Amino acid sequence: MTFVSKLCVMNKHTFLLSAFLLLLPAILFPQDGTSKFLAVDSFVTTGKYRNDLPLLTKELTSPYSEQLFKARAIFKWITNNIGYDYRYYNKYNYKRREPKTYECEDDEDCEAKKMAWEIRYIDRVLKKKTAVCHGYSKLFKRMCDIAGVRWAPPDLCCTKI
Repeated sequence: MTFVSKLCVMNKHTFLLSAFLLLLPAILFPQDGTSKFLAVDSFVTTGKYRNDLPLLTKELTSPYSEQLFKARAIFKWITNNIGYDYRYYNKYNYKRREPKTYECEDDEDCEAKKMAWEIRYIDRVLKKKTAVCHGYSKLFKRMCDIAGVRWAPPDLCCTKI
């Protein structure tokens, strides 16, 4: 008798018990990547933006001492609360242009003006609750800076390669 025919002969309860016992290790011992962040992912759903990014960032990250959990809290809040701006993307994609960024013109106050532009840009992202890659990365970087999360990403989002 083949395995399939033996399986068909099993009664329903035996089959269900066998299936449960096969799946029990997956239930009891989930992969570390998912269980590690469950508490963080659940906690960030309580964070509300009240026109004060430093306050929001502190609320999201203060319960955690590890850099990884702070970064996860920031990431998860952004992905839960900021939608992708398809209209903005399509506006520039169809015209084969890059999204707007601040460009210095050999000005002595270039860094200060760039910082002011980024702050306005991030404020617009938070008010509209939408962004493209540039907005996500600028918001994530700003929140990490506020939380003291050290990181070193490549600045490739909106540069031509």
